[in-house]
Amino acid sequence: MNIKKYLLSAIIVLSLGQIISANPCIENVAAIDLGSGSTKLLVAKVDSCERKILKVLHEDSVRVDYFENLRRSSDSTFSRKMMFKGLNKVIALKSIADKYNPSRFTIYATEAFRRANNVDKFFKKIKRYTGVLPVVLSADEEGTLGLLALSVLLNKDPSSILSWDIGAGSMQISSMVGNTTRVFQGRFASETFKNYVKSRIKSNTQSPNPLSKAEVQIASEVITEELQEIPSWILNHLKLNDGVIYGIGGVHYHSVRELTGWKDYYTVQDVKRALSTIVDKSDAQIGGPFPETQVTNLILVLEYMKALGVKKVFSQRVNMAYGALVL
Repeated sequence: MNIKKYLLSAIIVLSLGQIISANPCIENVAAIDLGSGSTKLLVAKVDSCERKILKVLHEDSVRVDYFENLRRSSDSTFSRKMMFKGLNKVIALKSIADKYNPSRFTIYATEAFRRANNVDKFFKKIKRYTGVLPVVLSADEEGTLGLLALSVLLNKDPSSILSWDIGAGSMQISSMVGNTTRVFQGRFASETFKNYVKSRIKSNTQSPNPLSKAEVQIASEVITEELQEIPSWILNHLKLNDGVIYGIGGVHYHSVRELTGWKDYYTVQDVKRALSTIVDKSDAQIGGPFPETQVTNLILVLEYMKALGVKKVFSQRVNMAYGALVL
């Protein structure tokens, strides 16, 4: 063995390692997405200069029904029990993130927190126990961050994609038009549409299920009426991109994707078939962790796809935390 050549190679490798480790652009960062129905954690190694996620180090999600708790409140406040549960979930996730020594840690909150009257009190408790004060995003900011998260995941320019985010409490369709981010805010999301159907069509039952074909038709017409005027930038984008849209959030990636067969994308016909299999079925017959929203989720997605002329929805496992990490 040529000792000099070996030593020279070792020195080069060590030097490169020092350069890489000293790169100020490379850092571990973490973010928590306080959604209306779940709390998500993402920890990743990122290149903050290039705004790229290099490696996901840890990802987690826990169910916390803030929106449902708020709906049951008479004064639009979270109950003490809900705040205690939510705080413990955030503390636990923050503890996991701390193992990776993140240089930055952010917490973002969405629709349920835009509506709650006691959010300041709750956030002060979170800061006391974690050192991080959550930030409530506006609907436009939520749509923008979702679009950024999707563009990071797909490694695509934001102007080349249309993001469709359906959460428990809000819905946004977003894209970049010229140098401006455009966000369309839908009237309904997963929980809000379920609650509308439950109270207006099913007379305030515990669950909207079972829904008959006639009731499905009535619910479908509610969405159709909402979409009489669709922004031209959405229609233009879909025409130029063969009707393709990217679905993010739990409704697309878990609910509809599961019901349509866990494929990379789904079509109008896929959603219609899935809906036909769970009409007239109870929660027990539908099964799964969220049976009460499965039928209404399909109705919501189907009517939007038909009205917008969507041919394919590519569902992506992404949440706002992906965008937050590279801000």
